Amino acid sequence: MLVGLLTSILILGVSATFLGKMLFHAIRSKNRLEAKTSVIDHDSTLVSLIASRLKSIFASQDPCTFNSTSFKAVFNNPPALVFPSPNIQLKLESDSSTDPNLKKFKDLLVTSLSGTKEETQNALGQCSTMTIPAGPDDPGVYTFCVALDTGNVEIQRSRSFLFSDCAFVQVRVDLNYQGLNQNQKLFGPSPLCKEWRDAPPAEKQFKITYRIFWKERNDSRGYFSQMGLKNLNLSELRSF
Repeated sequence: MLVGLLTSILILGVSATFLGKMLFHAIRSKNRLEAKTSVIDHDSTLVSLIASRLKSIFASQDPCTFNSTSFKAVFNNPPALVFPSPNIQLKLESDSSTDPNLKKFKDLLVTSLSGTKEETQNALGQCSTMTIPAGPDDPGVYTFCVALDTGNVEIQRSRSFLFSDCAFVQVRVDLNYQGLNQNQKLFGPSPLCKEWRDAPPAEKQFKITYRIFWKERNDSRGYFSQMGLKNLNLSELRSF
């Protein structure tokens, strides 16, 4: 009888452990789904804001003549680039040691790293290596990071990147135009910077590949990321 009781207790213990793990993973899966669903509602606006700023910059300056310093400066020039409601300012940041929003994210990554945490740390390191066409005969590719200043956003119980502790976007922009065949648009190689510069305005496009990283407020485990790709016609971009 005692053996039977001990066996029952052991079975109950194993079952409780199994159910506990199942519940934990179910909750984490629900949280990830909720977080990533929030991106679907807002990433189009986020990418359009970035694209509109590029359109404005390239309308007045040759896109084949920047370096990383001058491009960062002109991207962040007034007027501020602001995500409408809840009014989050977007800034090109490259140094996770000094730029405030990237630094905040880096400082939060002090605990053991795995999964999305590790991916976030790697992405932060890559933000310092912007890709800028060095001249007209270079591929028309820009890569950089845009940070979201969420410090003044009213705290809400939300896993959305708009209400996060901190967030940033890795961005790759390929300067495409309508005359390219679809295979080259999707898989490259990217056209030369001068080819895009000299293309008719109505044919110019941006292929923007992006990955958003954000950390949920008040949750040491709440690190999320979401990737996406959008092809945008410059003639259809509205001003913000």
